[in-house]
Amino acid sequence: MSPYAAPYITVAIASAESGTIARAGLQTSDKPLGRVRPSWDDNAIRLHLEPPGGQPVKLGVFRRTESGGGTSVLTRDAQTILDVRGRYQATLLDATGAQVGWMRLRIGPYEPAPRIYEAKLPAGVSDELAVAAVLSLASEIDWIEANTQNVYQKDRGPLIQSIPIP
Repeated sequence: MSPYAAPYITVAIASAESGTIARAGLQTSDKPLGRVRPSWDDNAIRLHLEPPGGQPVKLGVFRRTESGGGTSVLTRDAQTILDVRGRYQATLLDATGAQVGWMRLRIGPYEPAPRIYEAKLPAGVSDELAVAAVLSLASEIDWIEANTQNVYQKDRGPLIQSIPIP
């Protein structure tokens, strides 16, 4: 017996190019709970959320919400991992182009956590599909950080927490 409360949700992840599928169990034959398909607009990610039997919605590009370093959008064109730090927001649009929600993202060592995801989603987007969207976005951020210049010593990876100076 599983130590987790039932029903539990498994989010099966394919490659970032093909998307993320949320399923009601561990088997590929289990009921699909939705799909997230990424696309790129001039190297800036967009996510298309497809609930089963519902109307798909799409997130626009993640735009920086405060001034500072880095690019104006979350993009694969970032030069260093410092360019990725910041606060971003993407608008969630329905099939008619009307705004129906948003997703926010905070990246940086001076936040309460290295990455913080927040969203206001329409009723047709389940919690499971929201988790799949976060996993897709996290995968994209991982890709961006892995393919930008690391400015920290000995290439230890991005700074995920502040280090006090004695």
